[in-house]
Amino acid sequence: MNYIYLPFVTKDQMSSPEIKLSKSSEGFTLLELVVVLLILASVAGVALSTLGNNVEQQRFDDTRRKIKTVKQAILGFPDRTINGAPQISGFVADVGRLPKCLEELLTIAPTVGCDPNFDGDNDILTNTPPDAQTFAYDATSNLWAGWRGPYLDVVADLDGVRRFRDGWGNQANAAAIDSANFGWTYTSQDSDSDNDGDSLNLSSNGQNNIADDTTGTGFELQYPSGAGVANTLVFANELKTVAATYNVPVNFYNDGIVETQDVCLRMYFPSTTGGGRVNSVISTNANITVPENSSFTQVFQFTNIDVASSHVSFDVLEATLGTCTGASTRYASANNPLNQIALLSPRTGPLLSVDWISD
Repeated sequence: MNYIYLPFVTKDQMSSPEIKLSKSSEGFTLLELVVVLLILASVAGVALSTLGNNVEQQRFDDTRRKIKTVKQAILGFPDRTINGAPQISGFVADVGRLPKCLEELLTIAPTVGCDPNFDGDNDILTNTPPDAQTFAYDATSNLWAGWRGPYLDVVADLDGVRRFRDGWGNQANAAAIDSANFGWTYTSQDSDSDNDGDSLNLSSNGQNNIADDTTGTGFELQYPSGAGVANTLVFANELKTVAATYNVPVNFYNDGIVETQDVCLRMYFPSTTGGGRVNSVISTNANITVPENSSFTQVFQFTNIDVASSHVSFDVLEATLGTCTGASTRYASANNPLNQIALLSPRTGPLLSVDWISD
């Protein structure tokens, strides 16, 4: 049999300081607990307030980043250069005009909520869809042109639809407007009525999702706030080259007999104005004489030019009945099988150098 021996403790030993519990280990008073809870609640309130401000700041930063992304999708990166020339890319360079709604940066066939007339009113629901065509080669102009998006990198929502919303995920009240501009306030202007757009305004309705909110503060306000220049995303001088007169020098080379000819210069550029991918303008006439085995530089003048920043091409025309309008034939086509391609950029001015060989 096993025995368990327990130590014997006397009554005096139980009352000794080594065994008796101290008063400090008996617990907190109610008052002490209340004070601790108040401190914890105060710290938690400060933490939640800071966290809330951080979340709103992140949404604001996301909105600002997306606005910059839209501008890059439209104009590309004109500050970048390739072999000394600006990098021409983006929606405008491909299509030749501004997008008529944000959805056109995601699909070639946006909804009827787009504004094809560039009248600055993005809530017209009866508009017909825009007229862009798919990116393809145009043999007449020797240019590639057309829509080749998507120009925005957007992951589809659970319903399979791609939407480019601001940092707060704002939605428009009307479904057609929401599907066209995804809750953003998107307006464009076309002062000369040539249906290509001159400038574009883009803004988020902010935390409150209220357009032109004048009562809110901070993140509740529309961003960018204010009218006119304050929320202009794309300016006319970034978008296109507009000039009353525009001069293009052409170097003619003659390896045959002396030749005198009345000619003009035709410039092709991406545009949907003519119902296709490419449109053109014709310069004033010039009578040239190219001596045998020599070269001659002739400056051709375009008047009231209004062309988006893009790749352009040139064709020398032989004037018919003293004019290049109407039925004109291509000049020196045997030695120049394809049109001369150059860059047209409002940031740098003309980057044009055209050489033409006479028969």
